[in-house]
Amino acid sequence: MPLNVASRYTFNGPFTSTVHLLEDSGVYLITVIENGVHTVIDIGESANINDRVTNHDRREQWIQYANRRIIHASTFYCDESTRMALELELRQLFNPVCGVR
Repeated sequence: MPLNVASRYTFNGPFTSTVHLLEDSGVYLITVIENGVHTVIDIGESANINDRVTNHDRREQWIQYANRRIIHASTFYCDESTRMALELELRQLFNPVCGVR
């Protein structure tokens, strides 16, 4: 079932494995379930979402924050200019605990 974000965007996922992530341009959300709801812990953008999430430099932060909960990835595929603007918008909206800039 797709993940609706900010009542405006429908993300693919959430997925618990990167095998479901495409090697395509877009924005990704990293979430864990807290009190039955997906809580966004990181947001990013990449020309190749599969590679970026699979080899992410903040993966250890995700694991530490998740504290044995399952980590999920959701994706919104789009072009470079859209992904950069959307990442900024969603970072301001969710203020994720991992990847503070």
